Amino acid sequence: MLKLCKVKGHSMSPSYLEGDYVLCVTSKLIYPKPGDCIVFKNERHGHLIKQITAKTDHGFFVEGTHPESTDSHSIGLIPPEKVVGKVIMKISQTKTKQI
Repeated sequence: MLKLCKVKGHSMSPSYLEGDYVLCVTSKLIYPKPGDCIVFKNERHGHLIKQITAKTDHGFFVEGTHPESTDSHSIGLIPPEKVVGKVIMKISQTKTKQI
């Protein structure tokens, strides 16, 4: 199954900017690995998008690309059951000009 999510915030900039959309695979058949970006649920912050930097038997260590990102340094490992999906495509925001 696929899920479309809108990026809010700047924790993954410049790779993903506020207003961009990401398409995620939500199937239980995916196996995210280091280097993949995932969307996951967090009780305090809601849905977050981060990049997996390490995988353990207990979950994923994730980091943002922005220096002030909320990531596993502050929220800990992400259990596999909290993963909403693996990002497979970015749809950049488009700005149109009036002519």
